[in-house]
This record gives sequence, structure tokens and C-alpha cells, in this order.
Amino acid sequence: MTTTLETNVNFNIADIAALPSITVPANATISVDTGESEWVAPVINNAYNTIVSLVADQEIWLNGVHRTANEQLYVILQRCYHLYSLMASDKAQNENLKAAIERHNNERNLGIDTKSHTMTNIIKVVFGADRRRASSYSSALRVALAEKVEVQDLPKFLRDAGGVEEVRRQQTNGGAPKVDKVEAAVRQIANVNLAVIDADAVSSKLDCGAIGKQVVLVATQDVNGTLNINAVVQTEGVTKAVLTAIYNAEHKEWANLGQEDQPASEADELDALINAAVNDTDFAAAA
Repeated sequence: MTTTLETNVNFNIADIAALPSITVPANATISVDTGESEWVAPVINNAYNTIVSLVADQEIWLNGVHRTANEQLYVILQRCYHLYSLMASDKAQNENLKAAIERHNNERNLGIDTKSHTMTNIIKVVFGADRRRASSYSSALRVALAEKVEVQDLPKFLRDAGGVEEVRRQQTNGGAPKVDKVEAAVRQIANVNLAVIDADAVSSKLDCGAIGKQVVLVATQDVNGTLNINAVVQTEGVTKAVLTAIYNAEHKEWANLGQEDQPASEADELDALINAAVNDTDFAAAA
């Protein structure tokens, strides 16, 4: 059993935060049964207000109980994907939506670059100008475009792929398997011996049960290239972050020398490792 709901969205952008619930697109159908709702393309009568409605929905999802609800995110992305499909197929809608995006950009000071991909601009105007989020969502939807995913099939496409982030990685890596940067860096530096340090002040801070594992030495550079060792770090998250940084800095040279021919994975991985390292360090300090 399905019920067709028609809405007339007409409110000021300042009223968004006061909305009590998710806005239902015009002509959308809601199933009272369990399972996935049938997609019905909403009729866009006012492009500006349509974007206002989408902004409201994503803020409710982000700030409320929908923060972890992937399905609700997929519906919002599906509506963004639908807007793009209209812009790509209907000249009049293209002009109206482009004007609406520009108006939102100016009124909300989003700083959108009109030269960016249209899908990115739609994501930014709906989700805000956060660079990482805009890049992630836009990349995922552009993968869907490249694979000719129909609007009604987008949630299933994202779900079957393992989520937005997995789809984004597919584009970032060009479909190549993810590189284990830590393992690659360890393999490359295994036979490099820049210096040998044998000092009681350093060895006293080492875990004798961790022989063969990487250790991070924090040092201050002095005159004539002398290094003063300030701290010893053996936290696994920290060493992984450092090894990942080494891989990012050196893998192209390794490839040129024929020593490393694996493709590099996304640069965001380093940030994730650093965050994990901070958490590991905080946990160790509290223990």
C-alpha cells in the first residue's frame, strides 16, 4: 500500500533549523510495508525552494538521529543525483537550477567555484562547502554517473558497493586494489641504516619485547646536522602514520627505480592514520 503526498515547499532559509521532520518531496510515495520505498521523481516547480528543502533534510540527518542512518543519506544523495540528471537532460531546468545554485551560493556565502563539476556544486549547495565531504559525495555520485546508474537505482548501488566511501575509493584508485602503504614502506627501508644509536637514555625507554618492530624517535636538528633525541614513541598507530608518510613521500622514486610498482591509494588515508595515532596515544597516556 502506498500513499502519495504532495507538498508545497515555501519558507525562508533562516527557518531551516526549526523544521521538525524530514521534508517529503512532491509526489513521493511512502510505503507502509517494510522494505525499500519506490522512487518517484519529484516535480521541480521552484528550483530554489527545492534546494532549501534538501538543505533542511541533510541538516536534520547530520545533526539528529539520522547521523548514522545511511539509508536516509542515500535518499538525499538520490535527490541530488536527480537534480543533476535534470540539468543534464532539460535545458530549461538546467538554467533554473543553475540560477538557484548561484543564488544559494551568494546568499549563504558558500564560496562555490562555478568552474567545478556541476555535481560537486550541487553537493556543496546542499551539504555545505566542507571540502572533504563535498569531494567524497561528489566523487561517489560521479562514479555512479560513469556506470550509468539510474536515479531510482542509486541507493541500491551505494548499498551494494559497501557505502559512499567505498564507491569513492573505487574512483580514487581507478579500481585498483588498495596499497598497504605501511608494509610497502617497511619493505623499502628494511635494509637502510642511516645511523646506530646506543645510548642508555634511549634504550631505557624501549620495550625489550618489541625487538624487530619500528620505533619513532623525535629529534631536534642542531648545527652541522646533529640530532638531539627528545622522545621515543613505540605506539603502533604513530609508527604506522610515519611509515605511511614515508611511502607517500618516496613511492614515486621507488617506482622510477623499479623497486615499487604498486599504485598509490588515496591521500586521505594518512589523515585517518594520524587521527588513529592520536587516539592510541591518548589511550596509552590514560592507562
